[in-house]
Amino acid sequence: MTILRTIIKELYYFLDILVKLFPVRQTNKIVLIKSNEIGDFVLWLASARHYKKIYRKRKIVVIANASWAELLIREDIFDKVIVLKTWRFRVNLFYRLKKLFEIRNTGAKTIVNLLYSKDLYLSDTIVRCSGAKERIGILGDSSNYELPRDRPRGEKHYTQLLKIDISGLHEFEINQQLQLLLSKKEFPLDYPCLQYQKNFSAPPYYVLFPGAGGRNRQWPVENFSEMARWIYNKTGMSGIICGLQNEQSLAETLMNKAQVPLLNLAGKTDLTEFVDKIANAQFVLSNDTSAIHIACAANTPSVAILGGGHFGRFLPYVKIPDKKKLLPAIVFHKMDCFGCEWNCNFVKFDELVPCVEKVTISGVEKILMPLLKEIHLSDKY
Repeated sequence: MTILRTIIKELYYFLDILVKLFPVRQTNKIVLIKSNEIGDFVLWLASARHYKKIYRKRKIVVIANASWAELLIREDIFDKVIVLKTWRFRVNLFYRLKKLFEIRNTGAKTIVNLLYSKDLYLSDTIVRCSGAKERIGILGDSSNYELPRDRPRGEKHYTQLLKIDISGLHEFEINQQLQLLLSKKEFPLDYPCLQYQKNFSAPPYYVLFPGAGGRNRQWPVENFSEMARWIYNKTGMSGIICGLQNEQSLAETLMNKAQVPLLNLAGKTDLTEFVDKIANAQFVLSNDTSAIHIACAANTPSVAILGGGHFGRFLPYVKIPDKKKLLPAIVFHKMDCFGCEWNCNFVKFDELVPCVEKVTISGVEKILMPLLKEIHLSDKY
């Protein structure tokens, strides 16, 4: 199956040249590629508006991952958003060619791949087929290249590759460094903000997000159920479980184990509803997921169970002087191997990593207690 998949990818990559046969009517537009996941998008949103200043007299088109494109459209920052279903782009030749033609037809003079981890069959292909004279990318890592030869194959299509040393930098700072290289101007750091609908009539509730990007980073569901019981005993407050479509059974397990008032909305809300649920919550308790970044963008208190794979790059947030924001609180178990990029030497692939497993319930309770006291939902204090 792996060999067949590789053959299909190579076939698609070869057929992409059909798009390059069509002439381009060059315009002064600029295309930005931002096709990674929702958490990355929310963090990027803190600096997204600066692109209007960098390219002041040019129309900006953003190629956005369909998983969060509606949020970007709601922010109304850019002139046009091209919605890209990344999974479909990889597996459906007709959809792939349709999208490549759509991108090429923008006639952009410049295309900028904003991804630090580029991909031969997705972002590099878009650059290759864009028809832009100026093709800019980041000299990033090789984590999304499947074979050693893929990186030189992809990078040869760029006219400029920018070098950023990300060591010790938070994602906010990496985005700032990229904009500095593009504009020769340093823009101030800021925290992300998201629009949402305020619901003043909803009874107080909190949000649990027990899923994670991989099972190896997922705090045990038994611990989340224990936290739900503890929160209910302290406050009498009901909770909402959020997550993806494939996390419904995980949410059901949590409910069955907790035996306290919880509503399972995993996979049952669209993205804007999900944002609104978080924005109107008293607080969010989650693994290291997009829910934490959305909570910050909506100024909702949040607590994240954090492992060490990318410690410091996404969480904890950097402190920005004179910027008022409810930053995520983090709970973690410090280990010497922090910064391993999730290449854990202690467990097999997809097994729970020890830096997450060893985060204690009492440690989370200690961080949550001040939040519960501020809510004043119970006379137990």
